[in-house]
Amino acid sequence: MHRTTKGAAKTAYKSEAIPFDLSTVKTKSQEPESRKSSRLFDIEEAPTFYPTRDEFKDSLAYIESIRYEGEKYGIIKIVPPTDYNPEFSLNTESFRFKTRVQKLNEIEGNTRTSVNYLEQIKRYYRLTGKFNTKVPQLEETSIDLYRLKKEVAARGGFQSVTRLKKWAEIGKELGYVRKQWTSLSTVLKNAYQKVILPYETWYGKHKRDTGQVTSKKCMLLFHYYINPYAHFILLYDSSSSTDSDEDDICEICNKEENKDSLLSCDNRAFHPYCLSMSHSSVPKRDQSCFKLVAAVGRDYGFEGGKEYNLNDFQTVCDGFKTKCFKKTHPEGNSTITEDECEREYWRLVSNPNETCQVEHGTQHGSGFSTVDHTSKSMFDSWNLNAIPVTSQSLFTEIKSDISGMMLPRLDVGMCFSTSGWHNEDHYTNSISYMHWGETKTWYGVPGSNAAELEDAMRKTVPELFRQQPDLLYQQATMLSPERLKQRNVKVYAVDQRPGQYVVTYPKAYHSSFNHGFNLCEAVNFATGNWVHYGLQCVESYKRDRRQPCFSHDNLLVTALRNRNLPEDGWLSSSLMQMWSREMEERKRVRSEKLKERIVAKANVRERLQCVFCNCYTYLSYIGCNCTSKVACLDHVAELCTCDMKSKMMLVQFTDDQLFELAKSAMLVSLSSESWVQRLEHMLESKTDLDMKKLRIHIKRAPLHKVPNMFVDYLEEFPKANTNENSIRTMSRFDRKKQRK
Repeated sequence: MHRTTKGAAKTAYKSEAIPFDLSTVKTKSQEPESRKSSRLFDIEEAPTFYPTRDEFKDSLAYIESIRYEGEKYGIIKIVPPTDYNPEFSLNTESFRFKTRVQKLNEIEGNTRTSVNYLEQIKRYYRLTGKFNTKVPQLEETSIDLYRLKKEVAARGGFQSVTRLKKWAEIGKELGYVRKQWTSLSTVLKNAYQKVILPYETWYGKHKRDTGQVTSKKCMLLFHYYINPYAHFILLYDSSSSTDSDEDDICEICNKEENKDSLLSCDNRAFHPYCLSMSHSSVPKRDQSCFKLVAAVGRDYGFEGGKEYNLNDFQTVCDGFKTKCFKKTHPEGNSTITEDECEREYWRLVSNPNETCQVEHGTQHGSGFSTVDHTSKSMFDSWNLNAIPVTSQSLFTEIKSDISGMMLPRLDVGMCFSTSGWHNEDHYTNSISYMHWGETKTWYGVPGSNAAELEDAMRKTVPELFRQQPDLLYQQATMLSPERLKQRNVKVYAVDQRPGQYVVTYPKAYHSSFNHGFNLCEAVNFATGNWVHYGLQCVESYKRDRRQPCFSHDNLLVTALRNRNLPEDGWLSSSLMQMWSREMEERKRVRSEKLKERIVAKANVRERLQCVFCNCYTYLSYIGCNCTSKVACLDHVAELCTCDMKSKMMLVQFTDDQLFELAKSAMLVSLSSESWVQRLEHMLESKTDLDMKKLRIHIKRAPLHKVPNMFVDYLEEFPKANTNENSIRTMSRFDRKKQRK
């Protein structure tokens, strides 16, 4: 079965610009009665909160008040007071958006693996000239060749399964129920022996030659080869570099004529007319181009769709849903329940043999009031334009451009359009509001269970991670809650309806799909309780060499200058962690005897990034005269091939300056100042410093709740004993009076 949205791959709609009629969609909805039966996959519902008018006055304060429950589930829903009705301010006459095309049987990880494997087999047989090879069927359905391969491999391979007569057992595992098990065994055995085994034998033989993903030249040749009558693109041009004149000779006719028309594949050339004359004329090594087969799935992503306005997209969406449920609901879409829609969604994404294509639109913008469209809702604390820039939001401390996180995004959905499993950039919170339309179902995994989800994904679809190591950053892959629960991942669900908010908490993974045409708006935000999650994310980005959106250390230092320390306990602990981490890294680099220089304020470049891991090098970095690039302190060796003597560590803050920042934080965090006062008295004494008494005093630090990182730092001084610079640094441990 193949269903395609009207016009999805052909032409864009260009109707007259008329306002969108809100009376044609749901703008308010009542919460349905409690479920009488358990939800699909027995998923537990995430909490729904109903704030009073007084509680609803301050958005971030209310979200903070339910943080404990929010972090426990990773996702929650908020239903505003009944009289909350923000004006929908989007200019629907001018609003247009582009869509992404989604094939549902490629979104679910297991199903995509099966689809990819089938495509690899098809490419192999096309490239070997066996165009008539068909996928075997059982019970009028194509056999899942990937699952068949895995089941055979799990039982020791083809010879072992045949000898031990395990084919019927495999058939049962694949879900086939037949009375004649002998017939079933024969079909499965023939399918493996005639279709899978030749491909696997060939693949294993050529696997050692796997290189980079095949070039565009090779791919275009492949498409021309499987359809020699199609329009082709000339691949040989003056900009192509060749290592020898042999590349200008057609490998079929061995002639140099018509060089401008040559097609190239792996540095071998062909005349298009030579390819079209006879498949048997093509050299065997080119028929079996391993790269063409191995490349399947490596460039997976949602393809670009067309441009729509809301009226045109509504026509597409309503028509699709009517056609989709025509057999079960000939009377129309209004009778389709949320449970039916959810079950049909998972049936479609789990079926590799049924292709269902939908579209999803995303565009920066807002349906709330803005400065360009003033109304009373502009000053609403739940206006998504305001949340990222309120006083509680740390985004106000970021001076670099992070508009992608601070500006609201409008998501225009249709039935079954999907957002795959992901967590937010820098593990921040997100908040989504549905302006109008059909239900959106969300699935959430709490941040405390994020590692379990990642592990489950990698173990369930390892092939996809080998093809695309950054799979979890793409938001394009689903894995059913049922499979996640089987691997002990906590999964919760919530249904968002018009006029309702959904909030996700730091590090939480979430995914969603739509029940029909709707418009949601979402934005990120971060409060003080996010900071330690943010640092975890920076470390994760660094490990994966992923591009961060901003410098975490820069945010902390800027916040220190702008905020009230006594009121911001999170800032104190974060600054101490930053100081401890940076000093440890500097200590390690200094052991390499690198030169060191302080960067003048006029020359500070806050956007410098490590050439290897892409992290921001705000506090310090490694440079070399041979390059303008820099490295972080963890990747000195990756900067260049020069010896260590040629490299230099450049710091924006001296050790003393960093210590002053951390000291301010420490003073706020102490439960008693008596320990600090005694330490100051010892260091400021005009007589010789009594090292024995200093050691005893430092040992008593834990009794006064002095952070361990400071104790470790202070313990270095008694060990140094005669280190004059160290004593001088300690003597500047002057305590500033706290401002009230």
